[in-house]
Formats: sequence, C-alpha cells, structure tokens
Amino acid sequence: MEFIQENINNITVIRLEGNVMGGPEAVKLNEEINQLLDKQKKKLVIDLGRVSRMNSSGLGILINALTT
Repeated sequence: MEFIQENINNITVIRLEGNVMGGPEAVKLNEEINQLLDKQKKKLVIDLGRVSRMNSSGLGILINALTT
C-alpha cells in the first residue's frame, strides 16, 4: 500500500493505492490519520479509488478514524 496526502481547499485528502492489509504501511497510515485528527483536522477525505483489496485491519483503521 502507498498513500499520499494533499490539501485541497482546506480539506486534507489521503489517497490510498494498492492493498490495505495491515503491516508497517498500515501502521504508518493509522499514525498519520491520528496526527491529523489530533491537530483538529476535521475535514478529511480518504480516497479509496485505487485500493485493490482491504482486510479487517484496513477497515479498522477507517472505522477508528471515523469514531475518533
């Protein structure tokens, strides 16, 4: 999995690509999302358009971001 972050009109967009299956990349993504939320970034879009597969670990990251 790879991801890039960009800001568009005060909205933070994280574009994911590949397989979101856990592992070191998923940990890095989770930390990045948590840092943004800690900075009170409430306008956050996670673009899943280029995600091939996602397991429960990846889904857990998204649910955690939503409920934090």
